[in-house]
Amino acid sequence: MRVLDRMTGQQLVLNQLPDALTPGRYVALDTLHANNHSEITPGTFIVSDGSEQLSLNGRGFSVNDDSANKTDKDSGYWMKKAIIQIAGHIRTLEINDTEELPTPLLPSSIIDIQYDKLLDLLDTALNKGHLHSISIRPRIDMKYDSQLMPVSRARKVASNANRHLAAHSECWQKRTLTGVMPKQILGLVSEDEYNLYENQVYARLLDNLQTYLTVRLNDLRALELDLNEFEKIEKSEELYHKLISDICELWGKTFSVDETEEILKTLRSQISTIEAYLRKIKGLKQRGLYKQVPRSARVPSQIHVTNILAHDQHYRHLVGLWQTLIEVMSSSNLPASEVMNANIELQESYMDYCKLVIIRSLKALGFRLKSASEEIFNFERGRQEVLLKKESYQWLVQSELASLDLHFTPISCRDGHDLQATIDNNKVVIPCIPGKGQQKHPNTWLSGGNRDPLFISPEDFYLEERMVVLLKTWLWSGVMQSYGLAIDKLCRPFVQYAESETSLFRISGSSSIKVIAPLSPKKQTELHQALQDTGLSADLQKAVKQSVQYVNFLSSCPDCGSKGEFTPWERDCFKCDCSSCGNQWSISYTKGHRIGKFTANKSNEPGFDQNGRWNYSFNLSELSSP
Repeated sequence: MRVLDRMTGQQLVLNQLPDALTPGRYVALDTLHANNHSEITPGTFIVSDGSEQLSLNGRGFSVNDDSANKTDKDSGYWMKKAIIQIAGHIRTLEINDTEELPTPLLPSSIIDIQYDKLLDLLDTALNKGHLHSISIRPRIDMKYDSQLMPVSRARKVASNANRHLAAHSECWQKRTLTGVMPKQILGLVSEDEYNLYENQVYARLLDNLQTYLTVRLNDLRALELDLNEFEKIEKSEELYHKLISDICELWGKTFSVDETEEILKTLRSQISTIEAYLRKIKGLKQRGLYKQVPRSARVPSQIHVTNILAHDQHYRHLVGLWQTLIEVMSSSNLPASEVMNANIELQESYMDYCKLVIIRSLKALGFRLKSASEEIFNFERGRQEVLLKKESYQWLVQSELASLDLHFTPISCRDGHDLQATIDNNKVVIPCIPGKGQQKHPNTWLSGGNRDPLFISPEDFYLEERMVVLLKTWLWSGVMQSYGLAIDKLCRPFVQYAESETSLFRISGSSSIKVIAPLSPKKQTELHQALQDTGLSADLQKAVKQSVQYVNFLSSCPDCGSKGEFTPWERDCFKCDCSSCGNQWSISYTKGHRIGKFTANKSNEPGFDQNGRWNYSFNLSELSSP
C-alpha cells in the first residue's frame, strides 16, 4: 500500500514510513483501513482520529497530534474555527481580479463568548451554596462491619456472634456450668457510608467541570492574547506607520475598533468569572465529600435520576449541571471516525486558506489576476507573470524573474518539529503550519538559513506581511542579481551602438556590454532596430532583450508600481527612488558583497517585526543566482 510524502514528493510503502507520523504530511495513494473504524480512500490526507495511535492496515504508528491534549494551554480552538470558516467562504467565491477576498485573520462571526446555560447553572449552584452544602452535609448511609473486640467495647453484637464464640475458645474468659463467659466477642462497628450513587455523581461532576472550565479558560485567554496583541500593534510607537496601517486594515475588515474593545471587555469579565468558578471547584475537591468518594467510582454519561437527585434541595441541582455539561462536551467528544473526518476537513481547508494568503500577497505586490481556474492562477504585473498552481498537494509558485520555484506545503499541525524547509534542484520546499510566534526573517527561507516551518495562521497578525516579504525577495533578488551581468560575444557594430548610449549601457570589454539603466519605449524601439541591423544571433538578441526587461522591472516601485528615478552606481550597483510613495530600493556594495535593500522608513533600523516589507536588506551572494 502506497502513500505520498508531500514534503519530498516520494511515493512510499507503509513499511518505509517512520514510527511517528505527522498528521497531514502523507496522502493515501491506495485504500487504507485506519484503526478498524475508517477507510482512507486514495487522495485523502492521513490524519489522526484524536488518539495517539494509528493503525494502517495493521501497521501501528504513533501520531504527533497536539489535539490529543485536551487541556493544552492553547488548544487551537479559534484557529481551527477560523480556517474552516474562511476556507468555506473562499469556496463560494469566483476568484478573479475584481472579487474582494476575505481577510485571513480571525472572522468576527466565530467569536462566541457569551454566557451559556451551563455557566448560568453553575453560577446558581456555586453562589447560592448548593455544591458547598453537599460537600459539608452530604447524604450518607450507615454501614455496619463485624469486628472482634473486648466485651466492654461492644455496643451491638453481630448476629453470628454465638457461632463464632462457640468455634473460638481463645475468645473465652472462663467456662461455667451454665455456659461460657466471653473475653472477646464479635461486635458490630458502625461507619458512615459516603460512596452513594448521588455522591459519585457529585464527585465526577466536579472533575468534569474542572476539565471543561480549564479548556474554556485557556481558549478565552488565547483569544484575549490575540486581541491584546492587536491593541499593542495599533498603539505602538516603534513600528513603522505603514506596517501598522497594513495590519489595521486587515483587522478592520473583520473587527471595528469599538467591537474589539467590547469583545475585550466581555472576555476579561468572563475570564475573571471562570477563574473564580475554578478556584471554588478546586476548593471543593480539596475537602469534604469529594475526598470520601473513591477515584475509581465511575458514572455513565446518562445518569439515573434517583429520589434524592430529584427532590433534595441541593442534590437536584446536580442533574441540570450534569446533563448540560454532557451536552456541551459531547460536541468535542465525537466518535473516532467523526474526529478523523473533521481532521481531514481541516487539512483540506488549510490548503485553501494558504492559497488565499498567497493570492492576497501577490495582489499586495501589484500583481493582477490574469486568469484563474480551480487550481491554476496566472498573475501579471506589466510584462512579468507569476504562476500559482496546485501540484502534488502543494502550492507551486513560479516566475521567469526567479531562479527558484517555491513549493508551499500546508500541513495543519501546530508542532511540526519533523517538518523542515529544503532547497534543492532550484526549488524551495517550505512547510506551512498554523503556528504563531517569533520567526526568523522571511529572507532566510530563500538563503537556506531557516529550515523551520512557515507560520500561516489566522491568529498571527504578521502572516500576510511575512508572505509578502518572502515573495517580494523571491522575485526581486533574482532580478537584482542579474543587474550588471555582462553580455559577451557581441559584434562590433552593436557595441558601437551601445557606446553611443552611455547613459543606458556600460562597455565592459571589446565585445561585451552591461545594461545599467531602464530604456524608454522610444529607446527600446531603437534598440530592437539596432539588434536587427547588426545581425546578432537569436540567442544574443534574447539575452540583450531579457537584460533590458530586468532593468526596466527594477525601475518600477515594488510596492506601488510607479516608475522611479533610476540612478546607476559603480560596482554594478544602483538606487531608485519612487516619488509617488517615497520608497527607495537599491543595490549597494558592502565588505565585498552586494546588498539588496528596500527602504521606506529611513529612521528605523531594518527589522521585520518593526518594518515588515518596508525596510529590510539581504545579501545577494547568499541567494541562488538566476
